Amino acid sequence: MKKQYQPYPIIVRFPKEMYDDKGKLTMNDHEVKEAMMKPSRPYMPLMGQLISDSTHTYFVPFRSHIPANNLARFPETYLVLKSSEIEKGSNSYTNYSGMDLNKMILVDNNIDLKLAQSGISPEEYHVLFQKQDELYDKTSDYVTHYMEQVKQGRPLDDKYRFSTLPNFNKELGLEKERVKDQQRHKATQNHDGKNGRAFTSEQIKAANQASIVEYANVAGIELEQTGADEFKGVEHDSLVITPSKNSFYWNSRQVHGKGALSFVEQYEMADSNLNNKDKFIFATKKVLESGVSAGQTYQVKKEPFKFNKDQLDKDNKINRVWGYLHNERGISSQTIDQLHNSKVLFQDKYGNALFLWRDPKTKEIKGTSKQGTKVDHQKYGKRGTLKVIEKNSTTGYGFTFDSSNMNGKTPENIKFFESPIDAISFYDLSKAKIKGGLKNTRFVSMDGLKKEVFNSYIKQTSEQLQKEGRTLKTVALGVDNDEAGKKFVKDIQSKFSKVKYIKPSEKFGKDWNDTLKVYRKIESKEKDKTPEKKPVCKPAVDPKIAEMMKHRKDRGLER
Repeated sequence: MKKQYQPYPIIVRFPKEMYDDKGKLTMNDHEVKEAMMKPSRPYMPLMGQLISDSTHTYFVPFRSHIPANNLARFPETYLVLKSSEIEKGSNSYTNYSGMDLNKMILVDNNIDLKLAQSGISPEEYHVLFQKQDELYDKTSDYVTHYMEQVKQGRPLDDKYRFSTLPNFNKELGLEKERVKDQQRHKATQNHDGKNGRAFTSEQIKAANQASIVEYANVAGIELEQTGADEFKGVEHDSLVITPSKNSFYWNSRQVHGKGALSFVEQYEMADSNLNNKDKFIFATKKVLESGVSAGQTYQVKKEPFKFNKDQLDKDNKINRVWGYLHNERGISSQTIDQLHNSKVLFQDKYGNALFLWRDPKTKEIKGTSKQGTKVDHQKYGKRGTLKVIEKNSTTGYGFTFDSSNMNGKTPENIKFFESPIDAISFYDLSKAKIKGGLKNTRFVSMDGLKKEVFNSYIKQTSEQLQKEGRTLKTVALGVDNDEAGKKFVKDIQSKFSKVKYIKPSEKFGKDWNDTLKVYRKIESKEKDKTPEKKPVCKPAVDPKIAEMMKHRKDRGLER
């Protein structure tokens, strides 16, 4: 790369219109993989710096959260502008922000880039100004080394695992070289000389049984523990790993498997251009060379959950929780007070909402879902708030509450949702149709799409009802209206055909809280239209509210 004179950073905003509603970027009639907008990859927002050489112009984006593991392994792929200590609950960690070369995009004159006011702090801009030469050198080395490896037919270094550059091989003049690379790789593949296989059956078995979590740690794939038996990917937050089963599920791609070998093939090498046979050989080699012990799975510490009462607000206040749930999420004050009085909703000393997982029979606390109430998109990405499950929360349990006025009886109907707020939102919406809300119903949050929670509460509720001489009447799933949610419903209904899907309407959003928030806006507009006290004249119902009322009836909100 021959440097073009550039006295100061040229900061631009990338056109948001080039992304679809799912956050996918399309350029030159093809999707640019690894360039999605997502909560776990919060760029500030779609902004970056332009760097040019004699041939190409590159858009290098800002990133507000650089994964610490990746930064430690591949410092040459990032330019750190700032580091700061961040509190997360009772813990703290160092957050790094700066430039992410892995997500650079080749741009041309057809893209309408707008000069922008800096989306970074004056302190970060000053550092960026001082590090222009370093940024250029890193960009040059990153692109040059990538091109050399492709031309020489070598397997790409790990630092290019989630790079956007393979999407621009044509622009870089590498399209033919990539084909040659595959041919050379196939021709020079080492075999053991027995039956034409690259590895023995014992080696393949060892790679298949190797721990996914241990391999990820060795390979620098950053994971976050979100439950007693659950990890999620930091780079791809739809990746869910269950250590006890040594299995993974990548929701956004609808792929899953068991063991480190399958994980490398389907996740780490998902965007590789190798054919399936060569991908298998290369993946097996990577797992065996990682040193992860064969035949072992990650051992989950089965410590019993202990609820820390010291974390609760000392005055039993829920003012910040109330403000967040009511003002930001549209939940009524009556429902918030009802849950607090039922001792399933509390506020911790940091102002976070605690949704307690109480055993339906004993009322013992089995776990906790923690939801932040302070919105900070720079700190928490697109989601904007803290959202975690407390350590050692009991597998098979989740946040649950029953309809009011059950008087100690077990509900005969049960509905499952992906989050506590979705479950509460559905219940709150039902109050628009039924006075006091749905009756005789148990609401359960699975904190995701967890069959073990579904099975556990079906079993527990059925056993409770049997002792009371009654039976379970209906079961419904109120999960998100997206691909992962629809697949979960399909899997459940294939085994339990009578389970209903109470699907949120796409017109109002993908989940039931989206629907509730739309309803609150329409309700507010309707109130503004309503004349002052005229008892003899009943105000007309807005057509949109009438449509939503009908929609709720269709979706199972009737008694």
